Amino acid sequence: SRFGGLTPLLGLRAMAWVSTASTHAMLACIGAPLILLLTLPVGGVPCPDPCHCTPLSPGGLKVDCSRLGLREVPALPENTSELYLQSNRLTAVAPGTFDKPRDLRRVELSNNPWVCDCQIAYLRQWLRGQELRMERKIRCSSPASAKGKRVSRVTEEQSSCRGWWSVRCQHFIRVDVLLSVAALLTLCLSACAIYIAKHLSFRVRLTNPNTLQPPPDHPRARHWKSL
Repeated sequence: SRFGGLTPLLGLRAMAWVSTASTHAMLACIGAPLILLLTLPVGGVPCPDPCHCTPLSPGGLKVDCSRLGLREVPALPENTSELYLQSNRLTAVAPGTFDKPRDLRRVELSNNPWVCDCQIAYLRQWLRGQELRMERKIRCSSPASAKGKRVSRVTEEQSSCRGWWSVRCQHFIRVDVLLSVAALLTLCLSACAIYIAKHLSFRVRLTNPNTLQPPPDHPRARHWKSL
């Protein structure tokens, strides 16, 4: 045949042909869960704006967010070891904020208008578990029943809050939900990979020891047959 030189090429094309439908199924099955996984919160947070970060020796990071008028604590890098938040407008700290850094040794929180209501529960509990020399300077600005009291020493009666237990649990519930979602997405990806591995195959029909051709019903079969 004058097209005999094309035999290896035709065989190569046949071996490389994969069902288009299977490819689309693979993209649909893996793409969406992968995008969701990539959007989950991860480590490696850069220096928060407008704070100033300075590397420390032999390791760690100093994050200076003092005197910036902040109303909430920004996301902190995991290697934060010193954190300065004094003289801002902070009234509370979101649950889990100080749990993310692996080696947080020093925290300055004085001169902030702390509101000692139910939202102060996390900071109160966190301070009680720390040995901070400046803990005495962290005092409530309101309500009136708790004004001037140390945040770590304020009681539920002084704060007019009766739900501190549930407030503390909210953080752990959020963590459990995130872990459950991550586990579910991982399971979904694994199931998709197994399904695709079982059903994605090369459809090749051997008609000649020296020539490999696709099945007759394939769109390219007519073109190759005409050759």
